[in-house]
Amino acid sequence: MQNDKKYTIGVLLYSSVGTKTSILLSEFLFFNKFAELNPDTKFVFIPVTPAINSKIAKCLYLLEDHVDYDVLLIDHPMKLSKLDDKFSGFFSYMLRNNFFGGAIDPRCKMNYIICSYITNELNKPLFFRVPDSEYNYLDYRQMMDARIKHNTSGPKFLAANKKDVRMLYAWDQINYDNVYWIANGSDKIYDWAPDVLVNNIKWPLLAKGIRESLGRILYVSDDILFGYHESLNRLGLDVGEHDNKICYAGFLKGSVAERRPKILKEIFQKNKYQIPTRIFGPGANDIPEIQNKSNIELMDDSFQGDDFYRFLNKQLAIIHFGKGKENYSYISKSIYDCAIAGVPSLIYLPCDQKRIIFNDNRFYFSNEKELKQLYDKLQNSDIRKEYLDDQREWIENTLSNKMYPNFTFSDYCEEQIYTISKLF
Repeated sequence: MQNDKKYTIGVLLYSSVGTKTSILLSEFLFFNKFAELNPDTKFVFIPVTPAINSKIAKCLYLLEDHVDYDVLLIDHPMKLSKLDDKFSGFFSYMLRNNFFGGAIDPRCKMNYIICSYITNELNKPLFFRVPDSEYNYLDYRQMMDARIKHNTSGPKFLAANKKDVRMLYAWDQINYDNVYWIANGSDKIYDWAPDVLVNNIKWPLLAKGIRESLGRILYVSDDILFGYHESLNRLGLDVGEHDNKICYAGFLKGSVAERRPKILKEIFQKNKYQIPTRIFGPGANDIPEIQNKSNIELMDDSFQGDDFYRFLNKQLAIIHFGKGKENYSYISKSIYDCAIAGVPSLIYLPCDQKRIIFNDNRFYFSNEKELKQLYDKLQNSDIRKEYLDDQREWIENTLSNKMYPNFTFSDYCEEQIYTISKLF
Protein backbone atom coordinates (compact mmCIF):
# COMPACT_ATOMS: atom_id res chain seq x y z
CA MET A 1 0.00 0.00 0.00
CA GLN A 2 1.45 3.34 -1.04
CA ASN A 3 1.83 5.89 1.72
CA ASP A 4 0.55 9.23 0.37
CA LYS A 5 1.89 11.16 3.37
CA LYS A 6 5.15 13.11 3.45
CA TYR A 7 6.60 11.56 6.61
CA THR A 8 6.71 8.04 8.02
CA ILE A 9 7.37 7.43 11.73
CA GLY A 10 8.04 3.90 12.94
CA VAL A 11 6.75 3.20 16.48
CA LEU A 12 8.62 0.42 18.28
CA LEU A 13 6.49 -1.70 20.61
CA TYR A 14 8.53 -3.89 22.95
CA SER A 15 5.59 -4.57 25.26
CA SER A 16 1.83 -5.03 25.07
CA VAL A 17 -0.50 -2.07 25.35
CA GLY A 18 -2.92 -1.58 28.22
CA THR A 19 -1.85 -4.18 30.79
CA LYS A 20 -0.66 -3.47 34.33
CA THR A 21 3.02 -4.12 33.62
CA SER A 22 3.30 -2.75 30.09
CA ILE A 23 2.76 0.36 27.99
CA LEU A 24 -0.10 2.31 29.55
CA LEU A 25 -3.17 2.65 27.38
CA SER A 26 -2.90 6.44 27.49
CA GLU A 27 0.68 6.18 26.23
CA PHE A 28 -0.68 4.51 23.10
CA LEU A 29 -3.74 6.69 22.65
CA PHE A 30 -1.70 9.89 22.37
CA PHE A 31 -1.04 8.87 18.77
CA ASN A 32 -4.57 10.12 18.08
CA LYS A 33 -3.35 13.58 19.06
CA PHE A 34 0.04 13.15 17.36
CA ALA A 35 -1.81 12.34 14.13
CA GLU A 36 -4.00 15.42 14.51
CA LEU A 37 -0.94 17.63 14.95
CA ASN A 38 0.95 15.83 12.18
CA PRO A 39 -1.57 15.39 9.33
CA ASP A 40 1.29 14.81 6.91
CA THR A 41 2.61 11.80 8.87
CA LYS A 42 1.92 8.08 8.73
CA PHE A 43 2.69 5.84 11.72
CA VAL A 44 3.97 2.30 11.33
CA PHE A 45 3.66 0.31 14.55
CA ILE A 46 6.54 -2.15 14.88
CA PRO A 47 5.97 -4.96 17.41
CA VAL A 48 9.15 -6.88 18.23
CA THR A 49 7.55 -10.28 18.97
CA PRO A 50 4.64 -12.23 17.41
CA ALA A 51 2.80 -12.11 20.77
CA ILE A 52 2.94 -8.30 20.87
CA ASN A 53 1.90 -8.26 17.21
CA SER A 54 -1.24 -10.23 18.09
CA LYS A 55 -2.06 -8.06 21.09
CA ILE A 56 -1.60 -4.75 19.28
CA ALA A 57 -4.17 -5.91 16.74
CA LYS A 58 -6.76 -5.84 19.54
CA CYS A 59 -5.98 -2.18 20.35
CA LEU A 60 -5.95 -0.68 16.86
CA TYR A 61 -9.69 0.02 16.95
CA LEU A 62 -8.91 2.69 19.57
CA LEU A 63 -7.10 4.76 16.95
CA GLU A 64 -9.37 7.36 15.40
CA ASP A 65 -10.18 7.55 11.70
CA HIS A 66 -7.70 10.35 11.03
CA VAL A 67 -4.75 8.18 12.14
CA ASP A 68 -2.99 6.76 9.09
CA TYR A 69 -1.17 3.67 10.32
CA ASP A 70 0.17 0.25 9.44
CA VAL A 71 1.78 -2.60 11.38
CA LEU A 72 5.12 -4.21 10.58
CA LEU A 73 6.47 -7.13 12.62
CA ILE A 74 10.25 -7.01 13.20
CA ASP A 75 11.07 -9.91 15.53
CA HIS A 76 14.56 -10.87 14.33
CA PRO A 77 17.68 -8.98 13.20
CA MET A 78 17.36 -10.68 9.82
CA LYS A 79 14.24 -8.56 9.21
CA LEU A 80 15.93 -5.22 9.82
CA SER A 81 16.29 -4.64 6.10
CA LYS A 82 12.53 -3.88 6.09
CA LEU A 83 13.37 -0.74 8.04
CA ASP A 84 15.00 0.92 5.07
CA ASP A 85 15.93 4.55 4.73
CA LYS A 86 12.41 5.45 3.58
CA PHE A 87 11.38 6.00 7.20
CA SER A 88 11.60 9.61 8.38
CA GLY A 89 12.25 8.69 12.01
CA PHE A 90 11.29 6.36 14.81
CA PHE A 91 9.63 6.49 18.21
CA SER A 92 10.33 4.16 21.14
CA TYR A 93 9.07 3.75 24.67
CA MET A 94 11.70 3.43 27.41
CA LEU A 95 12.93 -0.10 28.05
CA ARG A 96 13.08 -1.81 31.43
CA ASN A 97 15.78 -0.44 33.74
CA ASN A 98 16.55 -3.68 35.56
CA PHE A 99 16.93 -7.40 34.86
CA PHE A 100 14.01 -9.28 36.38
CA GLY A 101 15.23 -12.62 37.68
CA GLY A 102 18.74 -11.88 36.44
CA ALA A 103 17.71 -12.43 32.81
CA ILE A 104 17.98 -10.29 29.69
CA ASP A 105 14.47 -9.60 28.44
CA PRO A 106 14.26 -10.84 24.82
CA ARG A 107 11.81 -8.06 23.94
CA CYS A 108 14.10 -5.35 25.31
CA LYS A 109 17.02 -6.98 23.54
CA MET A 110 15.25 -6.89 20.17
CA ASN A 111 14.03 -3.34 20.72
CA TYR A 112 17.56 -2.22 21.59
CA ILE A 113 18.99 -3.87 18.47
CA ILE A 114 16.45 -1.99 16.36
CA CYS A 115 17.32 1.30 18.11
CA SER A 116 21.01 0.67 17.42
CA TYR A 117 20.28 -0.05 13.77
CA ILE A 118 18.12 3.06 13.44
CA THR A 119 20.60 5.49 14.98
CA ASN A 120 23.79 3.98 13.55
CA GLU A 121 23.12 2.20 10.24
CA LEU A 122 20.14 4.30 9.10
CA ASN A 123 21.34 7.47 10.86
CA LYS A 124 17.72 8.41 11.58
CA PRO A 125 16.22 10.39 14.47
CA LEU A 126 14.87 8.31 17.35
CA PHE A 127 12.32 9.83 19.75
CA PHE A 128 12.40 8.22 23.20
CA ARG A 129 9.40 8.73 25.48
CA VAL A 130 10.52 9.72 28.99
CA PRO A 131 7.35 9.12 31.05
CA ASP A 132 8.15 9.37 34.74
CA SER A 133 10.33 11.42 37.07
CA GLU A 134 10.92 8.30 39.21
CA TYR A 135 11.85 6.00 36.32
CA ASN A 136 15.45 6.58 35.31
CA TYR A 137 16.55 5.95 31.75
CA LEU A 138 19.29 3.34 31.50
CA ASP A 139 20.87 2.25 28.24
CA TYR A 140 20.11 -1.49 28.12
CA ARG A 141 23.45 -2.46 26.63
CA GLN A 142 25.37 -0.28 29.09
CA MET A 143 23.33 -1.77 31.92
CA MET A 144 24.22 -5.26 30.73
CA ASP A 145 27.89 -4.34 30.48
CA ALA A 146 27.91 -2.96 34.04
CA ARG A 147 26.27 -6.14 35.36
CA ILE A 148 28.83 -8.37 33.63
CA LYS A 149 31.68 -6.39 35.22
CA HIS A 150 30.16 -6.69 38.71
CA ASN A 151 32.51 -8.68 40.94
CA THR A 152 29.87 -10.88 42.57
CA SER A 153 26.83 -11.14 40.27
CA GLY A 154 28.68 -10.69 36.98
CA PRO A 155 29.88 -14.27 36.32
CA LYS A 156 26.48 -15.80 37.14
CA PHE A 157 24.68 -13.25 34.97
CA LEU A 158 27.03 -13.88 32.05
CA ALA A 159 26.66 -17.65 32.33
CA ALA A 160 22.86 -17.42 32.38
CA ASN A 161 22.65 -14.98 29.44
CA LYS A 162 25.62 -15.94 27.29
CA LYS A 163 23.74 -16.14 23.97
CA ASP A 164 21.85 -12.87 24.51
CA VAL A 165 25.01 -11.11 25.66
CA ARG A 166 26.80 -12.11 22.46
CA MET A 167 23.90 -10.87 20.37
CA LEU A 168 23.73 -7.47 22.08
CA TYR A 169 27.49 -7.01 21.91
CA ALA A 170 27.27 -7.60 18.17
CA TRP A 171 25.49 -4.26 17.87
CA ASP A 172 26.85 -0.79 18.57
CA GLN A 173 25.52 1.23 21.43
CA ILE A 174 22.65 3.54 20.47
CA ASN A 175 24.02 6.66 18.83
CA TYR A 176 22.62 9.34 21.12
CA ASP A 177 23.55 12.05 18.64
CA ASN A 178 20.36 11.00 16.88
CA VAL A 179 18.12 10.75 19.96
CA TYR A 180 15.42 13.17 21.08
CA TRP A 181 13.66 12.82 24.43
CA ILE A 182 9.90 13.37 24.64
CA ALA A 183 8.89 14.43 28.16
CA ASN A 184 5.59 15.59 29.64
CA GLY A 185 5.28 18.79 31.60
CA SER A 186 7.37 21.84 30.86
CA ASP A 187 10.74 23.31 31.74
CA LYS A 188 8.76 26.46 32.52
CA ILE A 189 7.45 24.54 35.55
CA TYR A 190 10.45 22.34 36.33
CA ASP A 191 13.16 20.99 34.03
CA TRP A 192 12.94 17.42 35.36
CA ALA A 193 14.06 15.27 32.42
CA PRO A 194 17.83 15.80 32.96
CA ASP A 195 17.42 14.19 36.39
CA VAL A 196 16.23 10.83 35.01
CA LEU A 197 18.60 10.93 32.04
CA VAL A 198 21.85 12.03 33.72
CA ASN A 199 21.70 13.54 37.21
CA ASN A 200 20.30 10.45 38.97
CA ILE A 201 22.47 7.96 37.06
CA LYS A 202 25.63 6.47 38.58
CA TRP A 203 28.59 6.89 36.27
CA PRO A 204 29.09 3.17 35.38
CA LEU A 205 25.54 3.15 34.01
CA LEU A 206 25.68 6.46 32.12
CA ALA A 207 26.08 5.66 28.43
CA LYS A 208 28.29 7.70 26.14
CA GLY A 209 26.50 10.58 24.47
CA ILE A 210 23.50 10.88 26.77
CA ARG A 211 24.83 13.91 28.65
CA GLU A 212 25.40 15.66 25.31
CA SER A 213 21.85 14.80 24.22
CA LEU A 214 20.20 16.91 26.96
CA GLY A 215 19.89 19.76 24.48
CA ARG A 216 17.40 17.59 22.57
CA ILE A 217 14.81 17.23 25.32
CA LEU A 218 11.39 18.06 23.88
CA TYR A 219 8.75 18.97 26.45
CA VAL A 220 5.41 18.12 24.86
CA SER A 221 2.19 19.54 26.28
CA ASP A 222 0.26 17.40 28.75
CA ASP A 223 -2.79 18.11 26.63
CA ILE A 224 -1.15 16.05 23.87
CA LEU A 225 0.40 13.26 25.93
CA PHE A 226 -2.48 12.91 28.42
CA GLY A 227 -5.38 13.83 26.10
CA TYR A 228 -6.92 16.19 28.64
CA HIS A 229 -9.29 18.22 26.47
CA GLU A 230 -10.20 15.28 24.29
CA SER A 231 -11.39 13.20 27.27
CA LEU A 232 -12.90 16.18 29.10
CA ASN A 233 -15.08 17.11 26.13
CA ARG A 234 -15.93 13.56 25.15
CA LEU A 235 -17.10 12.42 28.60
CA GLY A 236 -18.70 15.65 29.81
CA LEU A 237 -18.51 14.63 33.48
CA ASP A 238 -19.24 17.03 36.31
CA VAL A 239 -19.67 16.83 40.07
CA GLY A 240 -22.67 14.68 40.91
CA GLU A 241 -23.77 11.87 43.14
CA HIS A 242 -21.04 10.29 45.27
CA ASP A 243 -20.73 7.80 48.10
CA ASN A 244 -19.25 10.32 50.55
CA LYS A 245 -15.75 8.86 50.75
CA ILE A 246 -12.34 10.42 50.38
CA CYS A 247 -10.42 8.23 47.95
CA TYR A 248 -6.83 7.43 47.06
CA ALA A 249 -6.46 5.79 43.64
CA GLY A 250 -3.13 4.48 42.37
CA PHE A 251 -0.54 1.73 42.39
CA LEU A 252 0.74 0.84 45.84
CA LYS A 253 3.33 -1.76 44.94
CA GLY A 254 6.37 -1.90 42.70
CA SER A 255 9.59 0.09 42.79
CA VAL A 256 8.06 3.30 41.43
CA ALA A 257 5.36 3.27 44.14
CA GLU A 258 7.50 2.20 47.09
CA ARG A 259 7.03 5.49 49.04
CA ARG A 260 3.25 5.60 48.69
CA PRO A 261 2.33 3.11 51.45
CA LYS A 262 4.43 5.14 53.89
CA ILE A 263 2.44 8.29 53.07
CA LEU A 264 -0.87 6.50 53.58
CA LYS A 265 0.41 5.33 56.98
CA GLU A 266 1.35 8.91 57.89
CA ILE A 267 -2.14 10.13 57.09
CA PHE A 268 -4.39 7.29 58.26
CA GLN A 269 -2.56 5.10 60.79
CA LYS A 270 -3.83 6.96 63.90
CA ASN A 271 -7.31 7.19 62.38
CA LYS A 272 -8.33 9.69 65.06
CA TYR A 273 -10.96 11.39 62.91
CA GLN A 274 -12.48 8.27 61.35
CA ILE A 275 -12.71 9.83 57.88
CA PRO A 276 -14.76 7.64 55.50
CA THR A 277 -12.05 6.57 53.08
CA ARG A 278 -11.48 4.28 50.12
CA ILE A 279 -7.95 3.11 49.21
CA PHE A 280 -8.05 1.84 45.63
CA GLY A 281 -5.31 0.20 43.59
CA PRO A 282 -3.02 -2.83 43.31
CA GLY A 283 -1.32 -3.35 46.68
CA ALA A 284 -4.12 -1.79 48.76
CA ASN A 285 -4.40 -4.94 50.87
CA ASP A 286 -0.66 -5.03 51.61
CA ILE A 287 -0.42 -2.17 54.14
CA PRO A 288 -1.04 -3.59 57.64
CA GLU A 289 -1.29 -0.19 59.33
CA ILE A 290 -4.50 0.76 57.49
CA GLN A 291 -6.20 -2.63 57.63
CA ASN A 292 -9.12 -3.62 59.87
CA LYS A 293 -10.43 -0.07 60.20
CA SER A 294 -14.18 0.15 59.79
CA ASN A 295 -14.05 3.54 58.05
CA ILE A 296 -11.38 2.54 55.50
CA GLU A 297 -12.38 0.41 52.54
CA LEU A 298 -9.53 -1.35 50.70
CA MET A 299 -9.93 -2.20 47.00
CA ASP A 300 -7.00 -4.11 45.46
CA ASP A 301 -8.14 -3.59 41.89
CA SER A 302 -7.66 -1.43 38.82
CA PHE A 303 -9.74 0.03 36.00
CA GLN A 304 -8.69 1.50 32.68
CA GLY A 305 -10.15 3.91 30.19
CA ASP A 306 -13.62 5.34 30.68
CA ASP A 307 -14.40 2.88 33.49
CA PHE A 308 -11.68 4.55 35.56
CA TYR A 309 -13.07 8.05 34.97
CA ARG A 310 -16.56 6.92 35.96
CA PHE A 311 -15.16 5.31 39.11
CA LEU A 312 -13.43 8.56 40.06
CA ASN A 313 -16.62 10.52 39.43
CA LYS A 314 -18.38 8.61 42.23
CA GLN A 315 -15.85 9.69 44.89
CA LEU A 316 -16.25 12.73 47.15
CA ALA A 317 -12.67 13.81 46.42
CA ILE A 318 -9.31 12.24 45.50
CA ILE A 319 -6.15 12.72 47.56
CA HIS A 320 -2.77 13.00 45.82
CA PHE A 321 0.84 12.75 46.92
CA GLY A 322 2.62 11.77 43.71
CA LYS A 323 5.39 9.25 44.25
CA GLY A 324 5.78 10.36 47.88
CA LYS A 325 8.68 12.76 47.33
CA GLU A 326 8.91 16.25 48.83
CA ASN A 327 7.90 17.92 45.58
CA TYR A 328 6.26 17.13 42.29
CA SER A 329 8.33 17.55 39.14
CA TYR A 330 5.30 18.15 36.96
CA ILE A 331 1.52 17.99 37.08
CA SER A 332 0.84 14.26 37.27
CA LYS A 333 -1.66 12.53 35.02
CA SER A 334 -3.83 11.70 38.06
CA ILE A 335 -4.57 15.42 38.52
CA TYR A 336 -5.83 15.71 34.95
CA ASP A 337 -7.77 12.45 35.36
CA CYS A 338 -9.69 13.92 38.29
CA ALA A 339 -10.49 17.14 36.44
CA ILE A 340 -11.75 15.04 33.51
CA ALA A 341 -13.78 12.85 35.88
CA GLY A 342 -15.45 15.81 37.60
CA VAL A 343 -14.04 15.17 41.07
CA PRO A 344 -12.01 17.62 43.23
CA SER A 345 -8.36 16.90 44.02
CA LEU A 346 -6.82 17.35 47.49
CA ILE A 347 -3.02 17.55 47.69
CA TYR A 348 -0.86 16.34 50.59
CA LEU A 349 1.30 19.41 51.20
CA PRO A 350 4.45 17.57 52.46
CA CYS A 351 4.68 16.08 48.95
CA ASP A 352 4.12 19.33 47.05
CA GLN A 353 5.89 21.92 49.15
CA LYS A 354 6.50 24.18 46.14
CA ARG A 355 2.80 23.98 45.23
CA ILE A 356 3.50 22.94 41.65
CA ILE A 357 0.04 21.38 41.32
CA PHE A 358 -2.22 24.20 42.58
CA ASN A 359 -0.93 27.39 44.12
CA ASP A 360 -4.04 27.64 46.30
CA ASN A 361 -4.13 26.77 50.01
CA ARG A 362 -7.76 25.61 49.80
CA PHE A 363 -6.72 22.40 48.07
CA TYR A 364 -3.92 21.32 50.43
CA PHE A 365 -3.79 19.39 53.70
CA SER A 366 -0.86 18.45 55.94
CA ASN A 367 -2.36 15.87 58.28
CA GLU A 368 -5.45 13.85 59.09
CA LYS A 369 -7.07 16.75 60.99
CA GLU A 370 -6.82 19.10 58.02
CA LEU A 371 -8.09 16.37 55.70
CA LYS A 372 -11.13 15.94 57.95
CA GLN A 373 -11.77 19.67 57.74
CA LEU A 374 -11.72 19.45 53.94
CA TYR A 375 -13.98 16.41 54.08
CA ASP A 376 -16.50 18.39 56.10
CA LYS A 377 -16.35 21.37 53.73
CA LEU A 378 -16.99 19.15 50.72
CA GLN A 379 -20.28 18.00 52.18
CA ASN A 380 -21.53 21.27 50.73
CA SER A 381 -22.23 20.56 47.05
CA ASP A 382 -21.65 24.19 46.07
CA ILE A 383 -18.15 24.16 47.59
CA ARG A 384 -17.40 20.86 45.90
CA LYS A 385 -18.45 22.34 42.56
CA GLU A 386 -16.41 25.49 43.26
CA TYR A 387 -13.28 23.43 43.96
CA LEU A 388 -13.63 21.48 40.72
CA ASP A 389 -14.30 24.56 38.59
CA ASP A 390 -11.35 26.46 40.07
CA GLN A 391 -9.03 23.48 39.58
CA ARG A 392 -10.12 23.12 35.98
CA GLU A 393 -9.47 26.83 35.45
CA TRP A 394 -5.98 26.45 36.97
CA ILE A 395 -5.27 23.56 34.58
CA GLU A 396 -6.48 25.60 31.59
CA ASN A 397 -4.18 28.47 32.53
CA THR A 398 -1.24 26.11 32.97
CA LEU A 399 -1.79 24.41 29.63
CA SER A 400 -2.15 27.77 27.89
CA ASN A 401 0.71 29.66 29.53
CA LYS A 402 3.33 27.13 30.63
CA MET A 403 3.15 24.32 28.07
CA TYR A 404 4.42 24.04 24.51
CA PRO A 405 1.17 23.48 22.61
CA ASN A 406 2.39 21.88 19.38
CA PHE A 407 4.67 19.06 18.37
CA THR A 408 5.48 18.18 14.76
CA PHE A 409 7.83 15.44 13.60
CA SER A 410 8.55 17.50 10.48
CA ASP A 411 10.64 19.88 12.61
CA TYR A 412 13.16 17.09 13.20
CA CYS A 413 12.75 14.63 10.31
CA GLU A 414 13.21 14.61 6.56
CA GLU A 415 10.40 13.77 4.18
CA GLN A 416 10.29 10.06 3.39
CA ILE A 417 7.65 7.88 1.78
CA TYR A 418 7.58 4.19 2.63
CA THR A 419 5.87 1.35 0.81
CA ILE A 420 4.85 -1.66 2.89
CA SER A 421 4.27 -4.90 1.07
CA LYS A 422 1.36 -6.90 2.41
CA LEU A 423 3.40 -10.03 1.70
CA PHE A 424 5.51 -9.37 4.81
